Amino acid sequence: MKRLWLDLGDLGVFVRPSGPHDRWQDHGLGLLRTILRNGGIETDLFSTRSIRSWKELDVHVAGYDMLLMNVRSYTYPLAFQAARAFKRVNPSGVVITGGMHATVAPDEMLAVAEFDHICQGPGENTIVELVRDPGSFPRLVEGKGAKSLSDWPVIDRTLWPDPHLQGFPWPLEPECGWGPGPVATIMTSRVCPWQCVFCNESSYIPNMGRRSVDSVIDELNFLDDKYGPIGSVVIHDSMFFQQPVWLRE
Repeated sequence: MKRLWLDLGDLGVFVRPSGPHDRWQDHGLGLLRTILRNGGIETDLFSTRSIRSWKELDVHVAGYDMLLMNVRSYTYPLAFQAARAFKRVNPSGVVITGGMHATVAPDEMLAVAEFDHICQGPGENTIVELVRDPGSFPRLVEGKGAKSLSDWPVIDRTLWPDPHLQGFPWPLEPECGWGPGPVATIMTSRVCPWQCVFCNESSYIPNMGRRSVDSVIDELNFLDDKYGPIGSVVIHDSMFFQQPVWLRE
């Protein structure tokens, strides 16, 4: 079986970059492709950011049995277009989707016939079996996640798309205006712990433990040794730097 993971982003930004934030990488993609590879399942990779028009996509998705996409709300229109293109050239192919939009707007995604399986919630403990045998799962899948980010494997950043741009420090990322490049982005917590009454985030995303300080330091040291020197670090942290002792350490 030939499987393709499609990285979703605005068309053409790997061809004619319009800003550093358009070239940031998808940590969900990197994590899940790492988990699949560790589980013995290989996926090819392509990015919508590497084409200038939808007509170019057909040739890149042709000949695949399965398409996988991590869908956020702002990339949902891209996922819809990509699934239609994939089914047009691979009528018997299977499209598996997940991500934030699948969690917050499942009805909208269920209305799209081209989405064969839709995984709600975290999928790190579900994706290997789902991809290996999608026929054993219902169309709407309830994903299972880890209790802590420390349980995640370290992302293999070479599984991120390579923009093939002059000066792009792949598999690190370019300068984003907050410090010198190359940049190492790193995710340290997911889901805000405050659970304010006006926000329902905790109702659809299980809370997770924060990454340990040691695991963050070990990954940054590894990146610095292998791809460095790192110019700056951008930390994605849903706890908004609560627990200053953690940050100081």
